[in-house]
Amino acid sequence: MNKKVIYFSLFLRKGRDPCHYAMAYWSLKTLSKFIDNSFDVVLFYDSDIDNFEFEKFEINGFNMFKDFSFVKFIKLNFYDLYKNTEDPFSEGNSNFFLNHYNVCMIKWFGLEKIFNLGYEKILFLDVDTIFNKNPIEIFNTLTEKCIYVNLEQVHRHIILSNYKTDDIITEKEFKNIVLLNRNINNGSGINSGQIYFSEIKIDNFFDLYYKSRLELHNDANQLFFNKKINEKYYKYLTTYSEQWPILLVFNTHKINLKRIPHKLIDRGKISRFKNQCIFHYDRTDAYKILPQTLFTPLIKKLYLKNI
Repeated sequence: MNKKVIYFSLFLRKGRDPCHYAMAYWSLKTLSKFIDNSFDVVLFYDSDIDNFEFEKFEINGFNMFKDFSFVKFIKLNFYDLYKNTEDPFSEGNSNFFLNHYNVCMIKWFGLEKIFNLGYEKILFLDVDTIFNKNPIEIFNTLTEKCIYVNLEQVHRHIILSNYKTDDIITEKEFKNIVLLNRNINNGSGINSGQIYFSEIKIDNFFDLYYKSRLELHNDANQLFFNKKINEKYYKYLTTYSEQWPILLVFNTHKINLKRIPHKLIDRGKISRFKNQCIFHYDRTDAYKILPQTLFTPLIKKLYLKNI
């Protein structure tokens, strides 16, 4: 069995533009020229579409199941397991796992499955990525037993947990209360769209992740209830909280984190793309990356707005 793997996750939502399918297709297309049996490729998928058949799903005649035989397509039961889970941020029955930002939790659900499949070198990537060089370079270069990540600016990763004050939190304070309050990663956040696990396995990962996320949600709910933060910052927390719990899990297990060199994997607007091995582009640039034959209505709208 191959011990190296690149894995993606894809959730197709009922009534939503299938742009993520188009981006995943193009990511696999750019990867296909480097396939040489030195690593496996896995794509986990799920959907809430009625009578969904992934094998038959396509965009403008492009079907990744038929076109990319080198990929192991694996159906997850994420939706069936969690479709009745209520959102702790909403009143009523709004689904916690299937709103706009939380649906990306499927990547962490898939990570536990990858661990259980026996891989030792695991590279997770979001679907809005393109391959410019053979990714075996990443496996061969990053060899320490640790987790490699791309760090992000701390103001995007704000955790208010355990923050105590009798005063309303100001905007400046809000932007300075970061991961340092839990002594995590020197207060730096990570980009969850590219993470490389080098000989690291975490048992029961998704349960640990979900527990950490609910812990942060409860902290945020308490701050909002006590009027320590306004609705603007409360919504800000819900937007970015998908990425923070993974750091809490890493911290609990005392896992060493190292930075992925930008020459191997970089992220940003397409103007940053030069000669990196893998580039994680801003999805608003999808119309600049994908061929027009893969344009969905949303990508076409971006194209017409910006040309």
